[in-house]
Amino acid sequence: MHSFFSELKRRKVFQVAAMYAFVGWLLIQVADASFEHLNLPDWSVTLVIALVAIGFPLALILAWAYDVTPGGVQKTGAQDTPGATTEKVSAPRSSIAILAFADMSRVGDQDYFCEGMAEEIINSLSQLEKIQVTSRTSSFRYRGNDLDVREIGQELNVATVLEGSVRKADEHLRVSVQLINAADGFQLWSQRYDRMMEDVFEIQDDIAHKVVDALKLKLTPQAERALTKTPTKSVHAYDYYLRGRKHLFQANREGFLLAIEMFKKAIDVDTQFALAYAGLADTFSWLYMYADLDRDNLQKASEASGKALVIDPDLAEAHSARALALSLRGNQDEARAEFETAIRLNPKSYYSFLFYGRHCFSAGEYERSEELLKRACELAPEELQAMSDLCMVLERLGKQSEALATKHRTYEMAQRNLKLEPDNVRAKCIGAACLIEIGETAKALDWADQVLNSHPRDASTLYNLSCVYSVAGQIPKAVDVFAKAVIAGFSDRSWIENDPQLDNIRKEPQFQELIGSLH
Repeated sequence: MHSFFSELKRRKVFQVAAMYAFVGWLLIQVADASFEHLNLPDWSVTLVIALVAIGFPLALILAWAYDVTPGGVQKTGAQDTPGATTEKVSAPRSSIAILAFADMSRVGDQDYFCEGMAEEIINSLSQLEKIQVTSRTSSFRYRGNDLDVREIGQELNVATVLEGSVRKADEHLRVSVQLINAADGFQLWSQRYDRMMEDVFEIQDDIAHKVVDALKLKLTPQAERALTKTPTKSVHAYDYYLRGRKHLFQANREGFLLAIEMFKKAIDVDTQFALAYAGLADTFSWLYMYADLDRDNLQKASEASGKALVIDPDLAEAHSARALALSLRGNQDEARAEFETAIRLNPKSYYSFLFYGRHCFSAGEYERSEELLKRACELAPEELQAMSDLCMVLERLGKQSEALATKHRTYEMAQRNLKLEPDNVRAKCIGAACLIEIGETAKALDWADQVLNSHPRDASTLYNLSCVYSVAGQIPKAVDVFAKAVIAGFSDRSWIENDPQLDNIRKEPQFQELIGSLH
């Protein structure tokens, strides 16, 4: 009953009823006072009353079905969720999206530095309990896009948006930032910094503090220490580190090799740079998973993460990197302990929850995997990987209706990603797999074929495409593309053995032979 009355209110039925009653009463009063003087028959007033009464239910029916909008009269849409209204969900007051800073340098080659500055501010603010910070992946989707800040705020459901620009010339920095109210687009605070490169940490620290002040938050001593902690004393080591992060997120063999080079240079400049060691460890692990199954990569990942922990035992990124390396080596109990430590140190770390969830999935611990991946989705609502992995976990748990609903959301998310980045290969692969599940196989195969033609040698992409062809029932093509993925370096055997999207090709002799060749 409460839902019904809410729907009546949403469709403005009560408003129309009140207005109709007032206008109808007014018409009756005018008829009663004037019809006699106009020499109209006595029954004329009765007719007006009857017409008003007859029109009342008709007005309510029309109010339920249609709405008057600035674009004209339109049919009223149904609610998205039973019992909900179409009113915009209010964003939490202490919520913010930090967009990738624009590169204003003369040559335009400082993207890595601009993104890195924004990411460090995200990382700093994410450690504060009372503030909700949109993930790097979600915020950086809008890089180079001309969407209005109000649209971005609405899509990400945040109250404020921080945007900025960086002009870097030799050792000189000019950083301009502004904090904007996402509801109305008005500026809450702005600042320009003209400093030297050696002041970059001070700039990032000041921006983070100004955001905290603008959102009227109070910092605990522990939060203050987290906000002011600097990763290295060397700006040159930091520059190499940011270059490494940029290459790492390319998520392909070439990017991994360049990331390793940059992280090593950062360590050469500052041998006590724990974050650089953690980045190096993650890169070797990702290289092993997606491009090169040489076990030596896992050994190097373990060594680098171990050094990071010696330097800074309380660094969440170091424990997360260590956990991933141990997971890939099959040390399940040790990996689990490291993941738990990473999450305790930084309960807002998307990647810790993602890879811990994947670890549990590979180990067959589906309930725990579901819990972890749902938390990853909460931390990064627009990140495709966690949502896609969650679909598979739900299938393994037999939660088919929830899995299907999650696939619909994943496809919609892929569509939004492709709207901003039409060449986003990962979005097309994940979206294609979802399209098959929701009955649009032809479109899914078209997307898959496009990606296969444009990226015929990338191991991770080939693996995702083999899943698409498998789900679509194209068995020979799925096996063939899977073989290419293994040859290109995809080697995560425990994941492959649990992936439900490959179930259609598991009994194929070539598939079984390829699985046997993996470590």
